[in-house]
Amino acid sequence: MIRAATLMTLALLAPPALADDLVLIDAGQPQAVIVAAEQDATAAAELQTYLAKMSGADLPVVESSEGGARVVLGGLAAETLGGLDLGFDGYVIRREGDVLHLAGATPTGTLNAVYRFLDGLGVRWYIPGEVGEVVPERATIAIGDLDEVSRPDFLHRMIWPSLAGRGMSEQDRAAWNQWARRNLYGGVPVHVGHNFRGIASAEEYFEQHPDWFALRNGERDRGGQLCTSNPEVIEHTVKIARQWFDENPAQTMFSLSPDDHARFCHCPSCEALDPPEYRGRDTGKGRRLLVFANEVARRLQETHPGKNVAFYAYWGAVEAPGDIEAHPNVIVFFTPIGMGFNYPLQDPRSPTNRRHDDWYIGWDNVAHQMGIRHYYNFSSVLWIPWRVLTDELRYEHERDAKYMNAELWSDAEGSALSYWILARVLWDVDADIDALFDDYVTGLYGPAAEPMRRYYARLTDAWSYGPGELLWPRSLGRQRPFLAMLTPEVLSASHADLREARALARGNDTLTARIRISQAWLSYMSAWRRFAALQLHAEEGTVADQARAAARLLDSIELIRRYAPGAMPEIEHILVPSARKFAWMAEGADELEPAFPDAPAQSPDEPPTLFRGASRHLILSTGEPFEVTIGHRQVGSSADPVRWQVMGPGETEITGEVAVGEEGHVTIDPAVEGIYVIALQGGSNAGSIESSARYLVHDASNGLGIVYQARPLYFTVPPGVARFSMSLGCSSVGESVHAALIDPEGAVVAEQDVHGAVTLEVEVPEGMSGRAWRVELSQAAEGVYEDVERLRFSDQIPPFVADAPGRLVVGD
Repeated sequence: MIRAATLMTLALLAPPALADDLVLIDAGQPQAVIVAAEQDATAAAELQTYLAKMSGADLPVVESSEGGARVVLGGLAAETLGGLDLGFDGYVIRREGDVLHLAGATPTGTLNAVYRFLDGLGVRWYIPGEVGEVVPERATIAIGDLDEVSRPDFLHRMIWPSLAGRGMSEQDRAAWNQWARRNLYGGVPVHVGHNFRGIASAEEYFEQHPDWFALRNGERDRGGQLCTSNPEVIEHTVKIARQWFDENPAQTMFSLSPDDHARFCHCPSCEALDPPEYRGRDTGKGRRLLVFANEVARRLQETHPGKNVAFYAYWGAVEAPGDIEAHPNVIVFFTPIGMGFNYPLQDPRSPTNRRHDDWYIGWDNVAHQMGIRHYYNFSSVLWIPWRVLTDELRYEHERDAKYMNAELWSDAEGSALSYWILARVLWDVDADIDALFDDYVTGLYGPAAEPMRRYYARLTDAWSYGPGELLWPRSLGRQRPFLAMLTPEVLSASHADLREARALARGNDTLTARIRISQAWLSYMSAWRRFAALQLHAEEGTVADQARAAARLLDSIELIRRYAPGAMPEIEHILVPSARKFAWMAEGADELEPAFPDAPAQSPDEPPTLFRGASRHLILSTGEPFEVTIGHRQVGSSADPVRWQVMGPGETEITGEVAVGEEGHVTIDPAVEGIYVIALQGGSNAGSIESSARYLVHDASNGLGIVYQARPLYFTVPPGVARFSMSLGCSSVGESVHAALIDPEGAVVAEQDVHGAVTLEVEVPEGMSGRAWRVELSQAAEGVYEDVERLRFSDQIPPFVADAPGRLVVGD
């Protein structure tokens, strides 16, 4: 294969143009036309735009041309294609006399040819948005001998923001998508997401076919997985798959992935398909899924030969069967959720990854086609190093992986570097990653390249391949290893690198803007480290110190929003949820007072509300001693403890954690009059809080996460409020809740079964403001009441709820 970049660079470095070169632009004047059909309009526009940015010359776009210098896009004639198998998005870049062909077998391939041609001319899109675009100035563009034919090593190549993209503006999301496309992310379209609900939803089929759904505890579960051993389910699935391919002929696969939970069927027929050691459990279900997929694939070939079915080897089904082989048209997407992120999957130094690798090898041994469904970037503090990414992808490619799809949970400043290199390795697994790293820092930072090279190398080396495993840090406590990596010495040297880079970039606004992005992120890393070190007691400090550190952390996030507006800004909610608790204290929360001191304060005689993730609770003390009880509720198989921290007047600070199945107790005696803040961090589990203090409220200012059960939650509608709203959601497939807002007289003012996210709008009846209302959460008609997310009120309502009206407090 002859690489276009080398040949074009040689041609461009030899002005004036050689006699036998194909001259497209000469001294800023167009010498050629772009020939493109309507289907290649995007490719023509991109080529025309960037040639003009380089040279100032605007090459005309025409539908046909019989002679003269021309760039012909797509529409390869048989003699030009030469019998090449370009697949879905492979391409040809070929010069034949006065004609430069940029083409693929599809419009996608032709667009790839344009982007790689521009890449050979020195155009780069290093990071999303105009700030990351590099376009060299070339008044003359002449092409010498050129013949490149290329197909990607991974047929599907996609990274996409999920939680990381919450809050991204439409403009930022469009810039991200455009950046990914220009770097050749994409490939064969896949259909492999959670899809049992799409095959047969409980809303449509449960009443007539309850036996299509999981048998659990002796009853059919409308929120459970499908009963995949049921012949009617198999027949129906084949029918839906055939309809899918009829309606989407370009698609190559149909998803048989279970929904995003582990409520599998326990009927005798399904259980008989499981290995004996997994019967009666909600793990080890990979064998039954493969039996199901094999049968659907076999029947599908009768009407749609060559089409595939695909499923995730995921939660509850990561273990591969060793006694049956996958049908050739079954694609298994291995999903290594929970692996160690600073090691490749195959690295023997990571005990967690050894287990995941055993599962991967097990599936590879039985499947003919493999895909990877990954999770990047799991941390806002440091990025997944490109060496780790490429080591792992090369290994997976050797073991039959041809599809890679990764969900982005968070963002970090060096992520763009890793993802830019990753794009090229996904296309060519033998790409020289050291040369790519040099390309990135040299092309993006120019005269400031050397200190930026040191900056990226230092932070990457700080945590690549150890020390220890970095697992998915879904709670602050699991991020402790970062403290040993982001040492004060590493941070100080990194700040020095960026100061040197800024000095070298002085007078160049574009370079300065790029370096400011790094400076904003490094300020965040430094602020995060101080905050985390105090929270995890790795450094000494008072509650006031913690509050100041939290405020600094949130200020640093605003810097990221200012200087890197497309940076996926939900990081503080994902990884530093307790920062807002302490920053709130720093801003002053000493104006609270009882809302209804004469109202009943007795909690109902039923289990307490369970709070998921991070939550904040306030006790308004009158000076009397009080007790606090912290409960733990396990969710799934997680062993996460519930961590708690009590902070209050007089530098009161008490911390602890509650293990699975236990309770935590703390007595405040003597109790100084004032406000006590109780922070709960449930990790993957849930915690409850009860207290003998009269005034106890749960703070919904940042949204409350509630799981499994909730007492009625009372709140205050201040005098004069005429309308307000409450939002909440259930994001997981199959989960739902019935939410009702009830006025002080007991009338239901608004209610709804919630699937997904909703906002309930309320008009306050006359005489009902200035009183206590309540929220009641209960089982909806369809689905399972499990997780309720981000319950919060509009700004007219104080963000405090309690389990009795007499326990409520109000404030500014």
